[in-house]
Amino acid sequence: MISLFRVVVLGLFLFVAGCANMGDLSISQIKEKIDASNKIGKTAQTKPVDFAALNKIYSKDLQPLVKSLDKEFNSGMDNGITTAISNGKANKEPAYEVQVVMKTLTRVFYLALVRSLEKGEIEKALAYNEAAKVPAQRRDKTVKPCPNLEATLTTAFSALEQASKTGNKMDIMLQKKIIIDTLKKSYALSVLFEVEELIKNREKDPEFVKVKVAEGLTYYKILENDIKNNSPKSNEIIMSMFSGPASNYDLKVLREELNKGLGGDIQLK
Repeated sequence: MISLFRVVVLGLFLFVAGCANMGDLSISQIKEKIDASNKIGKTAQTKPVDFAALNKIYSKDLQPLVKSLDKEFNSGMDNGITTAISNGKANKEPAYEVQVVMKTLTRVFYLALVRSLEKGEIEKALAYNEAAKVPAQRRDKTVKPCPNLEATLTTAFSALEQASKTGNKMDIMLQKKIIIDTLKKSYALSVLFEVEELIKNREKDPEFVKVKVAEGLTYYKILENDIKNNSPKSNEIIMSMFSGPASNYDLKVLREELNKGLGGDIQLK
């Protein structure tokens, strides 16, 4: 009995220690996390989605990182992912739930990038950017004229590395802000993109609409704290839109409220 108790305590200690050390990942370990996320993405494309396989990858390769970020940012991402996986296993809106998992993982890598920038770990932030910037790459293809989000990120990271070498503190702060603002803009544009797709199909494809709600809302969750802090009323309006019927969605209103909540440095046209 004592032996079993020791095993349980040791296992708990190792799990907690693992979560605590997730901020100390090496570049190669970060790449492994992104590879695991990509495996989840491929698994998510199977029909029907194998949620048991998806859960195995998540719990083994990503959950400790997610929990460490939850603790630091008070975000609740692990609960969102595990609930979505459980619902998917039970065949409750699997197409909806798989999007919750995928878009929440984007948020995971964005927050890991933010944490690395705050700690001055530029190479780690750059590694996390490979996953965090995927929406930027997509919006560069769908938004006209092209917002050049990926190019802006590449230039800012290059300038940040140079400023770090010279010790230019003002430029370091500026480039960090450009990186974070550009990523936020990519997520805000993704919210608009998903809602626009929803509006186009709301009269003819209710299942597609549900998927677009999952994608738009989960992207919005990345921005929600900023919106809530800058314009609480805007957050109320946007969340009311996402929690209501398909007829509720208004792209013009959504853009206006996102602009109010994001502040003057990030504007959506």
